[in-house]
Amino acid sequence: MSSLGKFLAGWRFRSRTPTFEPGAELVAYVTDADGGTSVLRIGDSRIELDDHVPEDTQVRVRVTAFDDATNRGEAELLDVLGTATF
Repeated sequence: MSSLGKFLAGWRFRSRTPTFEPGAELVAYVTDADGGTSVLRIGDSRIELDDHVPEDTQVRVRVTAFDDATNRGEAELLDVLGTATF
């Protein structure tokens, strides 16, 4: 294996539209609200929570459903971790 090959071993590019399996636990920030639904955006993927959590709040969630074709999913709130300080 070349030096460059060794250097790049294990590297991979992240997708703009990551997918998630039901049961996956994530830590992310609430980016906005759509009605009474809080929204997490991870790349171009969108995950909705039924719980109202203020924007810029970091949360831990468990994915309950995700559609790879539309890059949209739903999750349940596990924990509120804090608010971003910008």
